[in-house]
Amino acid sequence: SMLTGDVRPTSGTASLAGYDVLTQLPQVLGQVGYCPQFDALLEELTGVELLRIFGAIKGVPEDKLEAVVQSLVQKVGLAAHATNPTKGYSGGNKRKLSLAMALVGSPTLVFLDEPSSGMDPFARREMWKVIQTTAKKLGSSVILTT
Repeated sequence: SMLTGDVRPTSGTASLAGYDVLTQLPQVLGQVGYCPQFDALLEELTGVELLRIFGAIKGVPEDKLEAVVQSLVQKVGLAAHATNPTKGYSGGNKRKLSLAMALVGSPTLVFLDEPSSGMDPFARREMWKVIQTTAKKLGSSVILTT
């Protein structure tokens, strides 16, 4: 919670990618991807729309944004649902979208809080492959929390 800016440390400090959590939180957050335990989705928006918003927030260049969004949609297996409002998504598809949102912007550090809850065994296995492959490709550190 301290590394994501949710809770302010009472003492001490931490840094991420050379940025101080206390004094440079916006720069820290640019390095962090976060998939919360409970999906924080705007239900009236589609998966693609949410990924575009997160891409813009994370500083993905406008001319690359659509390619990044489509790549993430394919990686997490949401192609059949990505243009539908998220209120109609199954629990597993909400988790897939939350994972994709955490990976937008090539974060250095990714926090995943029970990322596979609500997924069937096949989807769970595919999700772990995406996490492993993406972390290696980006050189990211992944922290699983529970």
